[in-house]
Amino acid sequence: CTAPCKDVAGNEYLLGATYKDGDQTCTCKESGFECACGDTTPCGGGLTRWVDQETCESKCIPPPAYCVSSGDPHYKSFDGKYFDFHGECTYQAASCGKFDVYFKNEEL
Repeated sequence: CTAPCKDVAGNEYLLGATYKDGDQTCTCKESGFECACGDTTPCGGGLTRWVDQETCESKCIPPPAYCVSSGDPHYKSFDGKYFDFHGECTYQAASCGKFDVYFKNEEL
């Protein structure tokens, strides 16, 4: 019986066996090796580990956040603070690169 996986050096691996290839961990599966970046170092301060699977860049980021606009004129910011803005105006709620989110108050 032969092992289902071989690395480039010819080493054989059984199903479920793993090896490190640079920053990636490769696991022997039925279909061959499946490799993924795997920095699992915990983040402190309520942050979450994010890993780019193409470059293996790893960093700690804040958890997902939400902003809300409702009623006349109530806002909740990404950091959980509440605001009431009155009058006709436009507020920038978020921006990232070419992506912008605006809230617009206008008379109906």
